Amino acid sequence: MRIQHLFFRQNMYYYVARVPQDIAGYFPVKTVWRSLRTGCLKSAKTLLKALEYRAERIYMQMRSGMLTDEQIKQLVAEFLHGELNGAETERATGGNIRQMITASDQGIDFLSDIYSKVARAVRNDLARNDLA
Repeated sequence: MRIQHLFFRQNMYYYVARVPQDIAGYFPVKTVWRSLRTGCLKSAKTLLKALEYRAERIYMQMRSGMLTDEQIKQLVAEFLHGELNGAETERATGGNIRQMITASDQGIDFLSDIYSKVARAVRNDLARNDLA
């Protein structure tokens, strides 16, 4: 199955997307190629979603008419050159892993609480034969 905007070459995944015609004048290239710096498909899919979200957000901001040409040029430069640098540094150094684990644990606890409440309500409804 082919995943849109995901390209695999020499054991590395890349984000590849054409720049929309209406804003192409602000980009020095017609097609954006970004290394996702991973050979793992699961990681590549996650990074791909983040880049696609970022790209769509930038395109929307550019089309809004609220930014100056200088602000648009800065957005484009950051997108083309700096998007993955922070994420890659954190991934490589294990930065913020505690925060991620804590957030994950809190999310699991939250979902577990919801599940318990729903299960209790269903059991009560079943006991009263009130499933409407």
